[in-house]
Amino acid sequence: MVMVFSGTVASQAIYFLFYPLLTRIYSDANFGEYAIFISFLSILSVLATGQYELPILLPKKENDLRLLTWGAVFVMSLMSTLIFILLMLFAPILKKYEYFGSSWLIVLLGISILIYSSYQIQFYLTLRNKNFKSLALINLVHVGVGIFFQWILSKTFWGGAGLIIGYMLGILVATLLLHNQNRWIFKHEKNTLLFSKVK
Repeated sequence: MVMVFSGTVASQAIYFLFYPLLTRIYSDANFGEYAIFISFLSILSVLATGQYELPILLPKKENDLRLLTWGAVFVMSLMSTLIFILLMLFAPILKKYEYFGSSWLIVLLGISILIYSSYQIQFYLTLRNKNFKSLALINLVHVGVGIFFQWILSKTFWGGAGLIIGYMLGILVATLLLHNQNRWIFKHEKNTLLFSKVK
């Protein structure tokens, strides 16, 4: 756990080191929109997973862990789809009250919920397996990749939205790296993952 804490502190130090650079590139309005996006993402991701990623820390048997993980993935997939549909239905209202400047950011939010929820499940899987060093390193990669793309995208036609897209690209890369470590849990023999067992 000390390793995870150290990685978190180091990643925050990197972010604060480059924060002055980002404030020169992006406007206050860009950071405001970014903050709103992250707030929506954090709240809706909790609804998407139903917090079913938390019990992943508990099982001692591998088969129980596998069933619980698949259950979390099922809930996440179902709820993420439902939330995405609701976001599309309420998009005119969100845009009317200027939560988001562009409709496509609402679409991005729907996609980001799935990515961030997947990250949460992969994070707790890695934590349960006590791969603390990997978590620390991947946390650094997440922040580093995010800042890199935020800087690169600021010079493209994405403009202010690069702040949001860069952050999500960092999360996506971290999710893929974690999944690569945890892919064994998603392998199963025939009939070992019956829906009744997962339920």
